[in-house]
Amino acid sequence: MKTPEEMAKQQTACNAFFNRTDLCFMFTPEMIANMHKDLVAEFGGSHGVRDIKMLESAVQAPYAAFGDEVFYKTHAERGARFGYSLIANHPFIDGNKRTGMVGMLGLLKANGVNLSYTSDEIFDIIIQVADGKADYEELLGWVNDHTVKTKGVMVKDMPKLRESALKDAINKLSEHDKLN
Repeated sequence: MKTPEEMAKQQTACNAFFNRTDLCFMFTPEMIANMHKDLVAEFGGSHGVRDIKMLESAVQAPYAAFGDEVFYKTHAERGARFGYSLIANHPFIDGNKRTGMVGMLGLLKANGVNLSYTSDEIFDIIIQVADGKADYEELLGWVNDHTVKTKGVMVKDMPKLRESALKDAINKLSEHDKLN
């Protein structure tokens, strides 16, 4: 696990790369573990980290670089990589799809990427990722296809619509997990 100093250095590098300090939010493994705990408490399932190294890998994957070459250059790319890694790495005992979806959407939103989707649309792509039928590139395509271009103006009803679709999708994922 990275130290707070290493995370701060990574945050600084991310901000410098984008020449911004306001739109480069990063989750820590502890934040995602707490998010997972909250989701399981509200929607059911077993709480617990199955593999801490896979959790750390998923959290760090969006910021992968080699030397000065950053692999994921846009917020959409980092958000999709984050969601994909959380789902595919399966770091938790239960609730990986829910945590991956909420983590991805949270990272995108925190970094200024607004999406418009129905609960069926997001449910379908998350299940496809979990079942190995959609890879990172397909998830990124979905994110790009559902990104709302606002030109700096927030769409008035987006938060309510997003919250409703998100809650519906979490409920569907919870029911899917109970059946499988």
